[in-house]
Amino acid sequence: MSKKNDKIVSKPAHKRVLRFLFSKFGLVLLLGAYCSGGAFLFGAIEYEQYETAVQGVNKTKQILELKNNLPRLIIEAIANYSGPNDTSCYVGYARVKKLIDNYHFEVADAIEKYEYTGVLIDNGDTIPNKWNFFSGLLFCFTTITLIGYGHVVPVTQFGRAMVLPYALLGIPLTLMFLANIGTSFANLLRTIYHHLCCFPFNRKRKQVQDRYSMDDLKMANTPKPSIATLKTGPVADIQMISILPEEIDNVPSLIILLVMVAYLAIGAGIFSLIEKWSFTSSYYYCFVTLVTIGFGDMVPGLEHIHEAIGKISIVIAVLYTLLGLGILGMGINIIVAQFIFKYRSIGRKMGVVEAVDEDGDGVDDGDEMALRGMKTLGRAF
Repeated sequence: MSKKNDKIVSKPAHKRVLRFLFSKFGLVLLLGAYCSGGAFLFGAIEYEQYETAVQGVNKTKQILELKNNLPRLIIEAIANYSGPNDTSCYVGYARVKKLIDNYHFEVADAIEKYEYTGVLIDNGDTIPNKWNFFSGLLFCFTTITLIGYGHVVPVTQFGRAMVLPYALLGIPLTLMFLANIGTSFANLLRTIYHHLCCFPFNRKRKQVQDRYSMDDLKMANTPKPSIATLKTGPVADIQMISILPEEIDNVPSLIILLVMVAYLAIGAGIFSLIEKWSFTSSYYYCFVTLVTIGFGDMVPGLEHIHEAIGKISIVIAVLYTLLGLGILGMGINIIVAQFIFKYRSIGRKMGVVEAVDEDGDGVDDGDEMALRGMKTLGRAF
């Protein structure tokens, strides 16, 4: 019997691993590993292009040096010319033609292989590799969150081909993570609001529960009124017990909006300190990023990508954006659900929306769906 119980209780190892990976903490680790792996992957793929850029700069240096020396070499080639009948004239002409042909060949070769323009970028002193780990991390993160700054992009054919499968796997993983974050934050916000802002109603509800028996509670089978029209009396007191979980526990849209504005302001303060941006520009960056517009005109850490401050800025940006996407996604969806609920209520009063009560509980089915949506839409992003 105990062996059977052990078989029932114990689960296969792979199921336990999968259950952990798709838990809240497991999704954090999984998403972090996915972005880090992508950073190494695209960095390795695009390193070939970096080597080509280095060779292009060296080639440009060689051509510019040849160009500067060409007048001197031509003068030296015709220096032995002494008259129209002298054979040295033809020798000098051949040498000059060879120098010019060689210069043209080097330029044509550089244009074909290295996109030569005749300009040496940054004086050719150093060629920074754009695809280090942190720039790759930001690229992978903005890809799977659909922000897409465009600050660093793959230029090799294989790198561009790898973006499609990487995004197809990463986007659902990100959405699952954001759904978990949104749900957790919605529950936390609702709990705080329930215990702080709704304290007087909760106390009244407890008093009603202590005052009436279960028979009295079952007696209140009348339609549920709104809090604004709730009157005094035993029936009204009893009805308050059923009203509070649905109407009071839902956080008002104004509070949710204030929380989102405050989160944007916190991010603006952080990036104004790290990046030395103005507060307005930082607020603009946070908003554009968290609503996934991602213009790419402002990217944290880009100017100091090879310095410690640039790397720290990128890590902070990733963590801030990851949490913020869940918060704003949850907030926007709950506000939309509350807007639908109020719209239906106004529509019924105006005679535009018809009330439907198929389950016979005295409450419009559309209102019930909207109320459930206010509590569960935080899970969807």
